[in-house]
Amino acid sequence: MRQFTRWAQQLGGFLEHHDIGGFLGNAEHGRELDDDAAEWQGFLLAWHDLHGTEPLTAQQIRGSAQTYIGPDPWARTFPTTNSGKLVTSKSLGRLLTGQLDRWRGNVVLHSVIDPHRKSRLYWVQPID
Repeated sequence: MRQFTRWAQQLGGFLEHHDIGGFLGNAEHGRELDDDAAEWQGFLLAWHDLHGTEPLTAQQIRGSAQTYIGPDPWARTFPTTNSGKLVTSKSLGRLLTGQLDRWRGNVVLHSVIDPHRKSRLYWVQPID
Protein backbone atom coordinates (compact mmCIF):
# COMPACT_ATOMS: atom_id res chain seq x y z
CA MET A 1 0.00 0.00 0.00
CA ARG A 2 3.09 2.23 0.05
CA GLN A 3 2.07 5.52 1.69
CA PHE A 4 -1.49 4.30 2.31
CA THR A 5 -0.78 1.48 4.75
CA ARG A 6 -2.09 3.28 7.83
CA TRP A 7 -5.15 4.51 5.92
CA ALA A 8 -5.89 0.97 4.67
CA GLN A 9 -5.56 -0.45 8.17
CA GLN A 10 -7.93 2.12 9.61
CA LEU A 11 -10.47 1.80 6.81
CA GLY A 12 -10.25 -2.00 7.02
CA GLY A 13 -10.93 -1.83 10.76
CA PHE A 14 -13.89 0.49 10.20
CA LEU A 15 -15.39 -1.80 7.54
CA GLU A 16 -14.81 -4.90 9.66
CA HIS A 17 -16.50 -3.22 12.63
CA HIS A 18 -19.55 -2.67 10.41
CA ASP A 19 -19.49 -6.28 9.15
CA ILE A 20 -18.41 -5.33 5.62
CA GLY A 21 -15.93 -7.98 4.54
CA GLY A 22 -13.60 -8.40 1.63
CA PHE A 23 -11.71 -5.11 1.87
CA LEU A 24 -8.38 -5.61 0.09
CA GLY A 25 -9.21 -9.25 -0.48
CA ASN A 26 -7.25 -9.06 -3.72
CA ALA A 27 -4.27 -7.17 -2.25
CA GLU A 28 -1.86 -10.02 -2.89
CA HIS A 29 -2.79 -10.03 -6.57
CA GLY A 30 -2.14 -6.29 -6.73
CA ARG A 31 1.28 -6.71 -5.15
CA GLU A 32 2.21 -9.19 -7.86
CA LEU A 33 1.47 -6.53 -10.47
CA ASP A 34 3.62 -3.85 -8.86
CA ASP A 35 6.61 -3.50 -11.20
CA ASP A 36 8.44 -1.11 -8.89
CA ALA A 37 8.26 -3.56 -6.00
CA ALA A 38 9.44 -6.39 -8.25
CA GLU A 39 12.42 -4.35 -9.48
CA TRP A 40 13.41 -3.45 -5.92
CA GLN A 41 13.03 -7.03 -4.78
CA GLY A 42 15.30 -8.22 -7.61
CA PHE A 43 17.89 -5.58 -6.74
CA LEU A 44 17.81 -6.40 -3.01
CA LEU A 45 18.05 -10.15 -3.65
CA ALA A 46 21.05 -9.61 -5.94
CA TRP A 47 22.59 -7.36 -3.29
CA HIS A 48 22.14 -10.04 -0.65
CA ASP A 49 23.64 -12.68 -2.95
CA LEU A 50 26.69 -10.48 -3.54
CA HIS A 51 27.23 -8.94 -0.10
CA GLY A 52 25.14 -10.85 2.43
CA THR A 53 24.17 -8.69 5.40
CA GLU A 54 27.42 -6.69 5.45
CA PRO A 55 26.73 -2.96 6.05
CA LEU A 56 27.97 -0.89 3.10
CA THR A 57 27.92 2.75 2.03
CA ALA A 58 26.14 3.81 -1.16
CA GLN A 59 29.56 4.45 -2.66
CA GLN A 60 30.71 0.89 -1.90
CA ILE A 61 27.52 -0.55 -3.37
CA ARG A 62 27.87 1.62 -6.48
CA GLY A 63 31.51 0.53 -6.83
CA SER A 64 30.51 -3.11 -6.80
CA ALA A 65 28.27 -2.49 -9.83
CA GLN A 66 31.05 -1.17 -12.04
CA THR A 67 32.20 -4.04 -14.18
CA TYR A 68 34.70 -3.58 -16.92
CA ILE A 69 35.27 -7.22 -17.85
CA GLY A 70 33.02 -10.21 -17.48
CA PRO A 71 29.35 -10.70 -16.66
CA ASP A 72 27.31 -8.19 -14.70
CA PRO A 73 27.39 -9.38 -11.06
CA TRP A 74 24.07 -7.60 -10.46
CA ALA A 75 22.36 -9.39 -13.37
CA ARG A 76 20.97 -6.08 -14.69
CA THR A 77 19.09 -5.31 -11.46
CA PHE A 78 21.17 -2.29 -10.41
CA PRO A 79 19.24 1.03 -10.63
CA THR A 80 19.96 3.08 -13.73
CA THR A 81 19.15 6.52 -15.10
CA ASN A 82 16.65 7.04 -17.91
CA SER A 83 19.55 6.78 -20.36
CA GLY A 84 20.54 3.37 -18.96
CA LYS A 85 23.67 4.44 -17.07
CA LEU A 86 24.29 3.41 -13.48
CA VAL A 87 23.03 5.97 -10.97
CA THR A 88 25.66 7.97 -9.08
CA SER A 89 26.54 7.15 -5.48
CA LYS A 90 24.64 10.21 -4.31
CA SER A 91 21.53 9.30 -6.31
CA LEU A 92 21.77 5.72 -5.10
CA GLY A 93 21.87 6.96 -1.50
CA ARG A 94 18.68 8.95 -2.07
CA LEU A 95 16.97 5.97 -3.71
CA LEU A 96 18.00 3.63 -0.92
CA THR A 97 16.84 6.02 1.80
CA GLY A 98 13.40 6.00 0.17
CA GLN A 99 13.29 2.20 0.42
CA LEU A 100 14.30 1.81 4.07
CA ASP A 101 12.27 -0.69 6.08
CA ARG A 102 10.00 -1.53 3.14
CA TRP A 103 9.57 -5.25 2.71
CA ARG A 104 10.12 -6.44 -0.84
CA GLY A 105 9.02 -10.04 -0.82
CA ASN A 106 11.20 -11.74 1.77
CA VAL A 107 13.89 -9.02 2.01
CA VAL A 108 14.07 -5.59 3.62
CA LEU A 109 16.62 -2.78 3.47
CA HIS A 110 17.95 -1.39 6.76
CA SER A 111 20.33 1.46 7.57
CA VAL A 112 22.29 3.15 10.36
CA ILE A 113 24.54 6.18 10.54
CA ASP A 114 28.19 5.26 11.06
CA PRO A 115 29.51 7.91 13.49
CA HIS A 116 33.13 7.22 12.53
CA ARG A 117 32.64 7.65 8.79
CA LYS A 118 29.79 10.14 9.23
CA SER A 119 27.91 8.33 6.50
CA ARG A 120 24.95 6.02 6.19
CA LEU A 121 25.47 2.26 6.01
CA TYR A 122 22.91 0.01 4.34
CA TRP A 123 22.33 -3.73 4.45
CA VAL A 124 19.74 -6.21 3.20
CA GLN A 125 18.07 -8.50 5.71
CA PRO A 126 16.19 -11.58 4.48
CA ILE A 127 13.46 -13.48 6.32
CA ASP A 128 14.26 -17.14 6.93
